[in-house]
Amino acid sequence: GQDVFPRLEKTREIGAEFRRLFGGRATVVEGADAGEARVAGLPFQDYRYVVFGTHGILDGDIPYVREPALVLSQVGVTAGLDGFLTMSEVLGLKVPAEVVALTACRTGVGRKLSGEGVLGMGRAFQHAGAANVLMSMWSVEEAATVALTNSFFGHLESGQTARSALRSARADLRRKGYEHPFFWSAFVLVSR
Repeated sequence: GQDVFPRLEKTREIGAEFRRLFGGRATVVEGADAGEARVAGLPFQDYRYVVFGTHGILDGDIPYVREPALVLSQVGVTAGLDGFLTMSEVLGLKVPAEVVALTACRTGVGRKLSGEGVLGMGRAFQHAGAANVLMSMWSVEEAATVALTNSFFGHLESGQTARSALRSARADLRRKGYEHPFFWSAFVLVSR
């Protein structure tokens, strides 16, 4: 597990920013605590914003995972709890959040399903009830992703719409020296 999915140390800053922005209203699950049983049992119906700051995999990246998935804690995995939140599992959740952010690489792409077009993790969260999904279309750089995510949620909390918040976050990132589109253009917002 840990050689395949290196720790995303800077990503912890997203949890810290959520605690700063939302205080006691924030639920932050990280590290070894972010296992499949814990994550699947979260009261998603109570959350306005949901962020998954983790690795994403595509169908075939891992031989025994045959669909797009988010990588959860690999500590204590069993046959029934494999440490991945798969697209099928997301489709079975109720996540009526205003925004779900998937700050992993390639969370917006997925396998082609006959008659369905491309269905990725972002679409799965929309099906689960999310009004807006922020997701990446290709591999992203961790520090820039953390800065963009934190800025995005700061703008949302100040009253901006999701589209406006993303526009503002991209501008903030460019002002911080991440001017090249590589750092901010991978993220798109898909809305219902």
